[in-house]
Amino acid sequence: MDFDACVELLKARPSHAHHCESDIAEQPVANIEQDKEHAAAAFAQLQPAALATAFFRLQEARAGVYAAFRTGFEEHQQTPRFAAFSGGITARFAALSNQINGVERALIEKKHERLAQYVRKVQLEEKEKLLVTSALLVEKMRLKDALSRPEPDATTTALLEQSVDVLGAKHTAVVQRINDLLDELRADAMDLDDDATAAEA
Repeated sequence: MDFDACVELLKARPSHAHHCESDIAEQPVANIEQDKEHAAAAFAQLQPAALATAFFRLQEARAGVYAAFRTGFEEHQQTPRFAAFSGGITARFAALSNQINGVERALIEKKHERLAQYVRKVQLEEKEKLLVTSALLVEKMRLKDALSRPEPDATTTALLEQSVDVLGAKHTAVVQRINDLLDELRADAMDLDDDATAAEA
């Protein structure tokens, strides 16, 4: 389930008349295409080891967006502000993904295809992680709604609990795959640092 599906699902739910003070992730990233061009020019000037460092910093930023997504989803899911929140989160993920794609292209241009392949694999797994995270948040919301009813339907809640368990397992698995790829990329990047140090000696 993607962000659009989340938005459509929540549009059908009644809005609560409370306003969240937090504006986490509601400001979309402006002019993503221009940012992508600037990032590409900057990455072209970096050596492979520095590109690897840039990639890990972008991954840390992406982890921050995930945290904002989870927090903001809880805050805004029953308010009219959810669509704007979702759009802002989508833009932030897209901007980071575009920059990471720029790192990948720069690594390919510098003939470091092995590192570039790790980056590409991480990107594919991150796409899966985002889809699973979105679906998991929605299913948890549905389960919470079902349990809050005066007389919860046992069949409905059982199915939702099963769905949450399945999605939770998928989320754990994709996070593990990403961490494994990051460990491998980090090891290769350390070899680049060692090579650079040896060349300077």
